[in-house]
Amino acid sequence: MGTAEIPPEAVDLTKGGIVQGNLFLSGTSKLVIGASTLPVSGQGRLFIHGDNADDTDGPHIHITTDSDVYPLMAYWHQQHGSQVIAFDAYRSGGGWLSSYGTSNFAIARTSSRLSFYSSDAVPAGDNINWDTGFSIDSNGNPRVHGTKPLEFETGTEYIARDATNILAFHAAGYCRVGSSTTSHGLASDGSLLCTVLEVDSQIFADYQIVLAANGQFWIGDISALGSEIRANATYDEIVWGIGSNYGRQLVICEANLGGRDFGHAIQPTSTVFVQSAADPLSVTDEWWSIAFDGTNAIYNLGSGAHKFTNGSIELDSTEAVYWGDANTNGSWRRIRSGNDLLDQRREAGTWVTKSTVSA
Repeated sequence: MGTAEIPPEAVDLTKGGIVQGNLFLSGTSKLVIGASTLPVSGQGRLFIHGDNADDTDGPHIHITTDSDVYPLMAYWHQQHGSQVIAFDAYRSGGGWLSSYGTSNFAIARTSSRLSFYSSDAVPAGDNINWDTGFSIDSNGNPRVHGTKPLEFETGTEYIARDATNILAFHAAGYCRVGSSTTSHGLASDGSLLCTVLEVDSQIFADYQIVLAANGQFWIGDISALGSEIRANATYDEIVWGIGSNYGRQLVICEANLGGRDFGHAIQPTSTVFVQSAADPLSVTDEWWSIAFDGTNAIYNLGSGAHKFTNGSIELDSTEAVYWGDANTNGSWRRIRSGNDLLDQRREAGTWVTKSTVSA
């Protein structure tokens, strides 16, 4: 049958019928399905109207071919805020069914979110349990759903969340955050390279924490107030600097006491304290310390005595043992003079010999 122009009033499909051949709408003509009047806007050429906002009588569309009875696509427009475009899937009996046993996809608007759904290996005619892969809200915020990975082009690099809500980044090379350079000798496959890494709680390492040559590990402020451990490759040394915010003290104590110490006062110079295993909440004097004031090494302890149980104490031939401050009158010292040993008392700013042990 050929093509012919038919006046609109001559086409009546209200009681059903088949139009064979081509049906053309010319000029400003419009095709309205499901209604006898144009919608409020009146814009467009094709209008599909549904009597009810439900599965049965909504303005839905199925697209099929002669190859089989299953729709290639389905447009399911039920109501405002609820529209679906399905690929190789269709709506029937209140649920979604597969049209193709390999895969099925859908794009759905639900409330204020546009979501992308998928399913895999569902036989044609069987019910689909959609997996939500990706969505975007009305403010443009994207979201990845479930435990499916967010893959990059190669497929070997992706971000994934597992069932315990652990987020993992899988990279064939290293991951760079910010403007860090890529010339670090420690950077390798699986590395995270960033300018600043801020952790609010804890860092656990299954193997090693490595600082590069001249690297620094800071506690607190990165200044004279804080504390740092520095690897100085130039002088082949490890430096631990303790700032005034930490009392200029390095305290070695029992770990199972929660880091409690004996509350030592802020020291004028860097000082090392060693404490006993006693709880400082009940015992306050079981400690010793060593410091250097720029001239002298200073040994101190909370109680008891300095004991040397093994080995010898060796002094240079010009050194002395003092009782009291070396510059205070009334102090005593024992010192070697040639082959003699002198006991001296400081009087009027001068050391006066009181006894001599001759060779």
